[in-house]
Amino acid sequence: IGFTPHIIPKDPGVNALARELKNIRNKRILFPRSASAPKDSIDALRAGGAIVTPVILYTTTPIAAGKKVFENILKDTAKDTACIIFMSPSGVGGFAKNLTRNILKGHVLETRALCIGPTTATAAKYVVFRHITIAQPSTLEGIIKALPISLLHRS
Repeated sequence: IGFTPHIIPKDPGVNALARELKNIRNKRILFPRSASAPKDSIDALRAGGAIVTPVILYTTTPIAAGKKVFENILKDTAKDTACIIFMSPSGVGGFAKNLTRNILKGHVLETRALCIGPTTATAAKYVVFRHITIAQPSTLEGIIKALPISLLHRS
C-alpha cells in the first residue's frame, strides 16, 4: 500500500502482535474486524492497557445455492484430491456448511487440510478433519512451502 510497518510479529496473529507491542497503555486502537472474529485479540490488547474500539465491518455467510453443485464436484473429485487449502476459519466453516454429514464422513475428512495458521487449523479440527498441516509461516508463502509436504503425506 506504500508504507512500511513499524513492527512485524515473529508469530502470526493479533495475539502475537499484542505481546510484542510496547507502550500501548492508554493508547487508543481502532480494531476493524469480522463479526465472527474471536474476541481474544481484543482482550490481549486490553490486557496490555490499550483502549480498544472494535468495529465490525463485515460478516461471512456461506452460500446455500451452490450446495448441490459443490457436493457433486466433491463426489467426482474427492478420491483424487490430495489436499484442501483453507485460508481462514470462516472458509472451513463455509466448506463444512455446504456439505451433508454423509459427504463429510467420506473421503473429504480423510483428505489433508492445509491451513494458513493455527486458528484455521483449530476450525479444521472442529469440523473433524483428520490430517492437518499448518503453514509455516502463516502466510501465502508458507502455504506454498507446505504444499509439497501435504502432497507427500496424502491420506
